[in-house]
Amino acid sequence: MAAREMERLEGNTWILPGAVNLGLYERKGRAWGVDSGGDDSSGRRVLRALEGEGWILEGILCTHSHADHIGGNAFLQRRKGCRVAAPRGEAALVERPDLEPFTLWGAFPPKALRTKFLQAPPSRVTDPFDPGDVVGGCLRALDLKGHMVAMAGAVTPDGVAFVGDSVLGEEILAKHGVPFFVDYRQSLETLDRLEALEARLFVPSHGEPVRDVRPLAEANRRVLSSLREEVRDLCRLRTRDGIVGALTAARGRKNDLVAEVLHRASVSALLSDLLDAGEVQVQEAPEGLVYQRV
Repeated sequence: MAAREMERLEGNTWILPGAVNLGLYERKGRAWGVDSGGDDSSGRRVLRALEGEGWILEGILCTHSHADHIGGNAFLQRRKGCRVAAPRGEAALVERPDLEPFTLWGAFPPKALRTKFLQAPPSRVTDPFDPGDVVGGCLRALDLKGHMVAMAGAVTPDGVAFVGDSVLGEEILAKHGVPFFVDYRQSLETLDRLEALEARLFVPSHGEPVRDVRPLAEANRRVLSSLREEVRDLCRLRTRDGIVGALTAARGRKNDLVAEVLHRASVSALLSDLLDAGEVQVQEAPEGLVYQRV
């Protein structure tokens, strides 16, 4: 999505639309942002929008610790000394973003994974929060874990719900093929919670805002469920990396280290669910541990 200028959504709630939608809520000339984008240029864009209105940046609420959501934090803290709020379960990753590629790779990662796509500059978390907390006196935190271990959303007093990566726009779903998530069951439960949430508008980080989130939630649910069945079917004496490779090949996509570690995480989340459900089992083989459907 091409970046557009700041747009009013409802009342005092605004959006900076782009590849990652950034939220703003203003009251009495002071503003809280929802996510800061992928780098310094995203932070500059936030500041330009605020300065154009004569508003002061009070803080940034991070929906989760991925680099495309927190990459502007350091610039904004450096320039404005603003607060940074993050889900308590991911605050350490916001302060130590080098751990993100480390955990994806399983050890110190190669240079190809130590880029701004996976590793944002570090920022200081001043306000760790839990679901249900009201951050900055204005943003009610939602429990949206599944895409990440403690991902959160934020509802403004105008009834606008910024829902992070809990749902992806349908065009984004089709483009990526294998969405990233770390917990399959929690992802489904989050979709259920979104459908039950009363809000006037739902804003995914990747995709257009919607009044009715149910069709979008159902589209995401179908993709997750279909992916689970596909991985289960691929469990025919394949290693985990073999399953990842087959999944990528089935989509006719070129693989690289970044795609490999992201797809491996999603496949691992699905294998965890399939193993716990007794639908696949692990066997020892010459090439290592292999997975076989029961």
